[in-house]
Amino acid sequence: MSPTLKDRWLCNMIIFDFDQTLVDTSSVEPLRAARRWKDLMAQAPKLRVYDGVAELLTALHGKGQRLAIVTKSPDMVPKAFIRQHKWPIDIVVGYHQVKKRKPDPEGLLCAMQQAGESPEDTLHVGDQPEDTEANTRCRRCRHRIGLGHRRFLIAESF
Repeated sequence: MSPTLKDRWLCNMIIFDFDQTLVDTSSVEPLRAARRWKDLMAQAPKLRVYDGVAELLTALHGKGQRLAIVTKSPDMVPKAFIRQHKWPIDIVVGYHQVKKRKPDPEGLLCAMQQAGESPEDTLHVGDQPEDTEANTRCRRCRHRIGLGHRRFLIAESF
């Protein structure tokens, strides 16, 4: 019997990328690329959270989902947003918490380990090919979702 849609999307943990997935960080990409973190943090309060993100995170948390952020940026940026917007996220894995960055799956695996979850019960949401590759390299992840540059949702389940 094939799984129902509900069965295919059932998971215990959802890991989000931060930049361009939850927040429009395109205006500070030059600062990020130059590693000018102090200047980026000064601009952070002006960055736009994508419509529906706060409501989505609150609803997922209310349904018992464990939420995390894994980013190639230092964790100070998403942590500032978590505090400012009171997002129900307690696991953030950033640049300094891993030795290997995306597309290596170390960050995803680190977040799962902190939550006591497995790849089989984890959903990953990101916007870049590196996100999809990191997810694929976890080998056992049941789910992955990619948000393309034009904000089209691409979903894969295997």
